[in-house]
Amino acid sequence: MTDNKTIELPKDLTYEVAREKLIEIVTTLESTETELEKSLDLYKQGKAYADFCEKFLESAKEIIESK
Repeated sequence: MTDNKTIELPKDLTYEVAREKLIEIVTTLESTETELEKSLDLYKQGKAYADFCEKFLESAKEIIESK
């Protein structure tokens, strides 16, 4: 059964790697008949990578706008 623990992302994760992982997850979810439990796990992983990317981009935007 899928548990509710948060997804731990690598400490040295870069935006580019997170974006690629997110693309892979979305592609898998869109293109395969995945069991519900696996789909939920992939969704949680994708959400974690999407949140990471969003925070990274927000931070970059703040830096750009402050100059």
